[in-house]
Amino acid sequence: MTARVTAHTVARFVEPSGGSPLLLIEPDPGAYLGIDVHLLISPPAVAESIVADVGQVRLKSIKEIDVTQGILEVSGSNTCSLPRLPATRPLLNVLFAFDAATGAVIHPTVRLNILTGLITLSKNCYAAVSYGSYKTRVQELLYTPLVEGFSVTYGVIAAFRKPATMVIYQVELPTFNGQNDLEIYRITSPAITTPTGEFEKPPGFPTDGSYPGKTFVLNLDVYLQTKRVHEIGRMRPDGFAYVTRFYVPVLDPYIGDLAYSITKTLEESTLPNDLPSNLVLKAKDYIASRQLGVI
Repeated sequence: MTARVTAHTVARFVEPSGGSPLLLIEPDPGAYLGIDVHLLISPPAVAESIVADVGQVRLKSIKEIDVTQGILEVSGSNTCSLPRLPATRPLLNVLFAFDAATGAVIHPTVRLNILTGLITLSKNCYAAVSYGSYKTRVQELLYTPLVEGFSVTYGVIAAFRKPATMVIYQVELPTFNGQNDLEIYRITSPAITTPTGEFEKPPGFPTDGSYPGKTFVLNLDVYLQTKRVHEIGRMRPDGFAYVTRFYVPVLDPYIGDLAYSITKTLEESTLPNDLPSNLVLKAKDYIASRQLGVI
């Protein structure tokens, strides 16, 4: 059974004063090899506060990433919060403000608590506050699924931050804007399953069950032909691409035969006709630049 890489977050927050979530798990962009899932958790966490119901999680290095500029709304109070805890101080500007009691145009002052991301205005009001781009600190979080033979199972990650904030991350097929990521290609190899086990496909299949250089002959009275997945390349609708590779062992009668190489096939997927060609090219070029997508 092939595994599915994950990237969709299902999060439940307990929000601090001002409404800014104190804990977030998200995908770590990039093309990675292997079945591990590369994630980011922010702000940085402690290992004792992160668990997975299936598989294992471990924390890696801390780094800074960019948060793009935006606009916050203030609705009748004097506070709002940045979307991510800041590592650098962004430029703040009150675009407009109306007094909460009288509705008159006012010009309140604004200040930021950089430790919490809480923005405080000098009066209760209805306002729009813009913030410039800034950096936030995140920590790399590596998730390893449960592998049992040919089965790979992805689970759920839970993280907790004192005093009362929890996030739940469901590891599943990546999504973008509510859509499933698009498969560009997959690399497969054939296998034959019979009542006695799973075997490499004989060159003369399905009429001949013999293997060159081997005395073993596969009984083909009852069989099932299957495909093993070695690699899958996917892209999001914005052109971002990533690759997942899977461990595929050599089967009988070639186990231990160092001269044998599994015969692989590159299967290109049919992409939607309305997908811009430049985005497809962007994704394929990115994968090719990593020497992936080849047999």
